Amino acid sequence: MATSFSPGRAKVYALAPYKVNAVKLELDKKTYAGGDALAFAIEVQASGKDLSTHAIRLELINPQGELIKYYSLNLLAEKGSCHEKIILARNENKGKWKIRVRELISGKTAETFFLVR
Repeated sequence: MATSFSPGRAKVYALAPYKVNAVKLELDKKTYAGGDALAFAIEVQASGKDLSTHAIRLELINPQGELIKYYSLNLLAEKGSCHEKIILARNENKGKWKIRVRELISGKTAETFFLVR
């Protein structure tokens, strides 16, 4: 791979001994109330059997289409998977929300929707 460097600019590269094919995202349920714990599972799907630790970026987008930064997380998926939860604010906006994850080596993404009632 050929690349060039500009003064004052950094580049980060990562290699894995397998190809990342997809990222799977599952929620524990599809409807939540304010104050509920939104539990989710993330799984990196790859061509290899023994997956290493992967960095994952998680973002929540509210019903108005705005990224809500206080819910954004950087996660580590040890052996390609992780289970976490986010506590929703008691007075959270009602409506259809989007949860999106991105595996940072490959850029593969997954997203799904949930309702806050």
